[in-house]
Amino acid sequence: MRLEAEKARLSEDAKLLPAARKEVTLLKREKEKLELDVAGLWKDISDTVAAKDMAMRKAEKADEILDCLRQELEAERESVVVLWDQLKEVEAQASTMVGLYRDALSQFGGNTSAPPGCGDVSVSLA
Repeated sequence: MRLEAEKARLSEDAKLLPAARKEVTLLKREKEKLELDVAGLWKDISDTVAAKDMAMRKAEKADEILDCLRQELEAERESVVVLWDQLKEVEAQASTMVGLYRDALSQFGGNTSAPPGCGDVSVSLA
C-alpha cells in the first residue's frame, strides 16, 4: 500500500512536470530579456557619461574662449581710451595752430597766403 501511495504521488508529480518545465523555460527567457535590458541600460549609462564628459570639455573650452574674448575686449577698451586721449590732444594742438595762424594773419593785415590745400599744416611751418 505504501508503494501504491508513492506511485500515485509520483504519477501526480509527473503530470505537473510539463507545466513546470514550461514555466522554467518562460522564466529563463524572461531572465535573458532582463539581462539584455540591463546590458542596454549599462550602455545607456556609459553613453550618457561620455556625452556628459564631452559637454564638460566643450563648456571648459567655451569658458577659455570667453576669458580670451574678455581680455581682448578689455584691451580694445583701453586702446579706445588711449586713442580718445590722443584725439583730444591733437584737437587741442590743431586749435592752438589755428589760433597762431589767425594771430599771424592779423599781424600782416590779413594779406598772407592761405595754408596748403592738402591740409598738412606742418608743410606751411617748414
